[in-house]
Amino acid sequence: MASTTIVTYGDYANWLAERVHETLKWYIDNDFYKFPLGFRHTPYNNFPLQINQQAGYATALFYIGAFYKNYNQTISNTYLAMSNYLAQQYKGNTKIYKKINNHACVPLFQPIFTLYSQQTNAYTWHTNGWETHTVPNPLNDCYSAPNPHIASGYFEDVSHGAVTLAFPIAVYAYQQQFWNQTLFTKTDMQRFANTLTKLLYYNNNSGQTDFYFSVNTGNNLCYICPDNLENGLPVAYNESNRRTALMWGNLDEHDLQNQQVYNLLLNYYAITLDGQNDNAAGKIAEGNHYLGLSYLIQNQWQKECVNLSLYKRNMVYNQDFTVKNNISVEPNSNSIYNSPESYAEPKINTAEFTIEPGVTVGFHAKAGSNFHAGINPNMCTDGGRVSGGNTGHDITLHEPLNINENLMGNEEVSIEKPKQQWLVFPNPAQQELNVLGTIDENVQLTLLDMSGRTIWQHHFAGTFYTADVSNLEQGIYILQINTSKHIQTKKIFVRQ
Repeated sequence: MASTTIVTYGDYANWLAERVHETLKWYIDNDFYKFPLGFRHTPYNNFPLQINQQAGYATALFYIGAFYKNYNQTISNTYLAMSNYLAQQYKGNTKIYKKINNHACVPLFQPIFTLYSQQTNAYTWHTNGWETHTVPNPLNDCYSAPNPHIASGYFEDVSHGAVTLAFPIAVYAYQQQFWNQTLFTKTDMQRFANTLTKLLYYNNNSGQTDFYFSVNTGNNLCYICPDNLENGLPVAYNESNRRTALMWGNLDEHDLQNQQVYNLLLNYYAITLDGQNDNAAGKIAEGNHYLGLSYLIQNQWQKECVNLSLYKRNMVYNQDFTVKNNISVEPNSNSIYNSPESYAEPKINTAEFTIEPGVTVGFHAKAGSNFHAGINPNMCTDGGRVSGGNTGHDITLHEPLNINENLMGNEEVSIEKPKQQWLVFPNPAQQELNVLGTIDENVQLTLLDMSGRTIWQHHFAGTFYTADVSNLEQGIYILQINTSKHIQTKKIFVRQ
């Protein structure tokens, strides 16, 4: 294979996508995929893989199919069609064997994802997924104490369950775009979230928080769980494996009723690490728990008012740095996070932040944030000013402002503090949202979701406007108020 020069993250993403495509093609060409089974254990049997293993293939097929959409229609269409079929299997039925009236073991059909109860509105499922379990002797292979065995397969544990859900989480927002079809609905995603918050989460009301290892539904044991059932409650397991609950973190945006997945996971994470040494973090990050940690960090970045500090860097490709609060460029910093060598390629070990000719770098902070960029550690600012010199620039914004100034030599630009402020109420909002301010001939209101997608825009002239939010999904939104003088942003919580 010819060598590849990787300079940018985009280069690496392209290289990785090609390697994943090669891997998928090898398995398909060697008959590991067979219709209607999906992927199977070997090319020589007719047993589908467990659902968490199908999920890994299905997610890769969807991503690579989307990747090749504008480059190779044959590869794209093939992979997207295969991922769509596996999604249909997710939403289909499976044959299981259950003992009826303690007499006979009979085959029954039920959905892959079965509703635990109307009260919990949560899903449970077997680790076997859609594999039809062949039972040579049904009476012996059904569950029977004291040697329990379930013919339909074990109920999936929290660790493997997180991998199973990686597929619907990955495709949920893009299924209409690439499949022209909605297979995983809002109801499905809410029920997945409820599985964690209502069936797996444990709180003994004395400050102890934990996660059960799996869900017990009567006489059915979970995969690799201990052989103990706790009075009909979910089954507990060892500390290390329970931490894979962190992998469920990306479900928070789909928890439309309670918005608590993130809080439960972050609370457990903080309690586990509280007062511990570095070994505690190492335990949480072992094995596939890295995926859980990455989900947790992603959720923190999306939900918290975070800062971003940039240290040594030689920018050789275009990049945008976007953050909700403070952005700081400080290559001379004595912070423990400023290592002797830069984190990003190309590696440098000098106290510099350099943008090469022809490279565009954007620094995007929310209105009302502080932006500091400078190489001279003795340089400081006193508020609403932009000052330029031969060694660097300092910018501090204490109010929402739009700045587009070219700084040359030792020029100094003063910026007046805006006096116009708008009130937004009620917050949280449920039916309507009111905006009140001073007279302005042209006001534009833009409502964005947390991903930056525009929900609606309204224009009006005057001092007061009422917007209908009764049809919005519950969650956090950003309201931009754009007037002839300035832009103001507000975080809005819509409760339904």
